[in-house]
Amino acid sequence: QQSFVDNFSFQCGFCTAGMIVTASSLSDDDLATLPERMKGSLCRCTGYRAIEDAILTRARQLRVRDSRYDRVGRQIGKHTSELQ
Repeated sequence: QQSFVDNFSFQCGFCTAGMIVTASSLSDDDLATLPERMKGSLCRCTGYRAIEDAILTRARQLRVRDSRYDRVGRQIGKHTSELQ
C-alpha cells in the first residue's frame, strides 16, 4: 500500500483495493508479464504507468531484503553475498 502512495499510483481510489489485492498475489515470475496480469483491474484516473512503477518498486524492495539480491534487485552469486 505504501508503494502505491509513494509512487502516486491512485487518485480517486476507485480501483485501489483491487489493484493492491491483485498486486499482492503476484509472484516474481508474474512481473515479466505485469500488464497482462493486471488486465482485470481497471483504472479511470492514473493510467497504468504509476501503478506498474509501484508494483515493481515494491518487488525490488522485497528482493533487497533477500540476501541473494543486491540493492537494485539483481541476483548475486554465492561469493559476493558475503560482502553485504
